[in-house]
Amino acid sequence: MKARENALIILNKIEKESLYANLELKNSLICEEKDKTLAVEIIYGVLRYKLNLDYVISQYSKLKFSKLSLTVKNILRLSLYQILYLDRIPKSAACNEGVKLTRKYSHKGSVSFVNAILRKVSDIDKNEISYPTDRKEYLKYKYSFPENITEIFIRDYGVDKTEELLTQLNVNKGVCIRPNLTKISFSELAEILDENEILYKTVEGKAFIIHKRNKIIDEFFAEGLCSIQDRASMKVVELLNPQKGDKILDVCAAPGGKSCYIAEMTGDECKIVSCDIHKHRVELIKKNAQRLSLKSINAIVLDGTESNRSFFGQFDKILLDAPCSGLGVIAKKPDIKWSGKDYDCLNEIQRKIIDNVSFYLKPGGVLVYSTCTINKTENEDIINGFLNNHKDFRLVGNCVQLMPCEEYDGFFMCCLERINNGKDKA
Repeated sequence: MKARENALIILNKIEKESLYANLELKNSLICEEKDKTLAVEIIYGVLRYKLNLDYVISQYSKLKFSKLSLTVKNILRLSLYQILYLDRIPKSAACNEGVKLTRKYSHKGSVSFVNAILRKVSDIDKNEISYPTDRKEYLKYKYSFPENITEIFIRDYGVDKTEELLTQLNVNKGVCIRPNLTKISFSELAEILDENEILYKTVEGKAFIIHKRNKIIDEFFAEGLCSIQDRASMKVVELLNPQKGDKILDVCAAPGGKSCYIAEMTGDECKIVSCDIHKHRVELIKKNAQRLSLKSINAIVLDGTESNRSFFGQFDKILLDAPCSGLGVIAKKPDIKWSGKDYDCLNEIQRKIIDNVSFYLKPGGVLVYSTCTINKTENEDIINGFLNNHKDFRLVGNCVQLMPCEEYDGFFMCCLERINNGKDKA
C-alpha cells in the first residue's frame, strides 16, 4: 500500500471512530517503509490544517461541503495539504494521486469533481486565498483552529499574540529526546547520534530535537538509552529539584516520563510513588521504569481527588502534572483541536486534586503544579485560588508560563512550599 492510500484509510477511520491519531498510526500504518514518513506527514498535516483545508474546498466547490462523502473530503484534504503546504511534492503529482484515489474509493461522478478542484487550487498561489475580514474569523480559518480555542487565546493574550500562538502551534518541530542519565551522558548520546549521521538540534545542553525519527532512534529507545520527552516537561522536574533520599509523590504520572526523569536526576536513589487513576496507565509507568532499568519508582493506582489519610504529611516533594486541556501541545497532537471539548471545564478537578494532595506534603516540603496548557483559567487562576484557601503555603519564585515555540511545548509550572503544619482534614 502506498503512502497516500494508507493516509486516506487512517484519516477516515480517525474521523469515523473519534480515534487518537498517534494510537491509530501504531495500529494501521502498513505502507511500505520508504513511504511511512510521507504518510505520517500527510495524516498530521491534514489534522493540523483541517479547518483551513475545508475552507479552501468550500471556496472552490460548487457543491456544499456538507454534501460530500467523508472519503471525498479526505481525498481533497490530503491532496490540498500537499499542494498548499508541501513544497517538495510537485502539484501535478498531488493532483494525479488524488484522482487515482477517487477512482478507487469513490464513484465515477466524483472523479471529475475532485480533479476540477485540485486543478483550480494548483493554479493559484497560496497567498491569493481570500479569508474573512473579521479578525477572529480570519484567525480561525487561516490557521485552522476551532472558534472555542481561538476565543480562549484572544481572551487571555489578545489578538496579535494569538496569531503568534496559532502559528507556533501549527509547526511540526520534530521529536525531542533526552539521555537516560543513569546509563549515558548528554555528550555521549550526541556522539552516538553523530556516528549514525542523525541530524539534530540541541536544546540547552539537555535534549535533542530530531526531525526524522528512524529505526536507530527506536533501537536506542528500546535499549533504555533515551526517552522521548519535551524540554518543557523536563523543566517541570528540574523545578521540583529532586535530591537523593527524597520521598516524592508524582500524581497523575502516567505514562511516567517525569517520574523516570526524577529517578535519573537522583541517580535512582530516591523513593518515588508514581500514581494514576487507571490501572492500564499504571502499567505504562512500570514499563517505562523497566525499560530504563530504574528501581526507585513504585507505581500504584490512586485517584488524586480522593483523600488517602496514610499519605498525610509523608512526602518531601510532590509533583502534580494536572489533567488539563493540552492546548500547549497541539503542535504534536493536532487532533486535540477537534475533540469538541469545553476547554475551560477541568478547573473543578484541578482544584480538587491540588487541594487534596497538598495535605500529603511535609512542612517545609514543596509541591510543583504544572500543566501542558496555556489556558490561564487552568494555571494562574488555580494557583491564586489555592493560595487564597491555603495560608500554610507560599509561592516560591514566580509562576512560569512557557509559550509554544521551536524548542518547547507550551507548559505552565510553579513551586509551592508548605510553611507549617496547617490544618489537616478531619
